[in-house]
Amino acid sequence: MSSPGVHFGDPATARAPAREVDEDGAAVVRARPGRFGLWVGLTDGEAEECPTVTAEFAARFCA
Repeated sequence: MSSPGVHFGDPATARAPAREVDEDGAAVVRARPGRFGLWVGLTDGEAEECPTVTAEFAARFCA
């Protein structure tokens, strides 16, 4: 996902599309783990969620 991502001023509104993008990316990684990796997209104020979501989506990083 390119900048500015799914955030346009309201973190609550951005959570659902951010999660959808993360779930779609995780499906691609699960299908081809040796070929793709995933950066999980978090909305403002969710930095503390990084360890949880990286494990949930088998992601490598948070952004």
